[in-house]
Amino acid sequence: YNINVFKLNDRIIFSSNAGFYVYDDIADRFFRYDQLNAMLGSFASSNKIIAAAGKKYWFIDRGRVALADFSVTGKLRLDSNRFSILNGRMVKYYENISRINNNLSLISIDDGFAIYNDGDTPPASLQMLPGVLVRKVEKFGDRIRTITNLNDIEIPYSQNNIRINYTLPYYRQAKIEFQYYLEGYSKKWSEWTTQTQREFTGLGQGDYEFRIRAKVNNQVSGITVVHFSVLAPWYLTKIAFVGYLIIVALVYYAIKRYYKYKLTRHQKRLREKLQHEKEEFLQKEAIAHQQRMAKMQNEQLQADLDRKGRELANSAMNIVYKNELLQRIHDEITELKDSNGKKLSPDQLRKIQKVI
Repeated sequence: YNINVFKLNDRIIFSSNAGFYVYDDIADRFFRYDQLNAMLGSFASSNKIIAAAGKKYWFIDRGRVALADFSVTGKLRLDSNRFSILNGRMVKYYENISRINNNLSLISIDDGFAIYNDGDTPPASLQMLPGVLVRKVEKFGDRIRTITNLNDIEIPYSQNNIRINYTLPYYRQAKIEFQYYLEGYSKKWSEWTTQTQREFTGLGQGDYEFRIRAKVNNQVSGITVVHFSVLAPWYLTKIAFVGYLIIVALVYYAIKRYYKYKLTRHQKRLREKLQHEKEEFLQKEAIAHQQRMAKMQNEQLQADLDRKGRELANSAMNIVYKNELLQRIHDEITELKDSNGKKLSPDQLRKIQKVI
């Protein structure tokens, strides 16, 4: 039956799909509130009543809104035409209207809020439009995440896509258009559009300023600004740069050690090469020296041989000469004769030869 209890002008009434009822203490039973139902018309089946300023009440019938004025006793002035723009835009069964002060009321709608001013207002053409209300900011990458704190928005680089939902809290029946500009991304203001959300994808790191304004009947609202930042990717953060410096230092140290190692090996090879060349040179010098010594020895031996040959030849000549001399002496001795004219005897010859 969808029965709810409300207090209307200090009287308890009960709502139902069939209209409003009142309770009679004397008869101890419920009676239809025919007088009220007749004055409310189609709003007699309202499921919610919310007190407004003075003797005014909001009647809400499943998304439809009307403002009833009970200021004059016995009469009811019901205004639903001015709020027809809200029909179907309130969350069904969760409708809510909050009174800010005696003139202003905040109406919850499905995509934001609307403000109703019940006081004496200038003509619509002279009214200042309210600022655009940013309802929701979402960042999305692999999945969508809603940003709750709109005062300090920081978006990781891995989720550098952002969706901004906005609305104009304006209840009059009129075409509302929006124009936006993202400083650091857009080159100029966008064209006027009725869309109530905008997506920006692939944002680079840096600070951004999203500006949004609305236009109603050629009247432009003030600019609403939302600041947000896209953080640097992990490889451009301060910690990453510290890591890069460490890596560069390690690479520099490794290269230095490597070149030092190569230089040491090169110097070692040079020393070994020089030592080898020195040893070869010394070996060649030793061989040459030995060859020279051998040559000198050979020459000395040859000289000695020549000298010995000459000496031998001289000796041989002397011997030959002596032999010839001895032979002549022998011949002469054999021819010797004694005083008697006789040849000497063999004994005498042997003695003489022995003496010679």
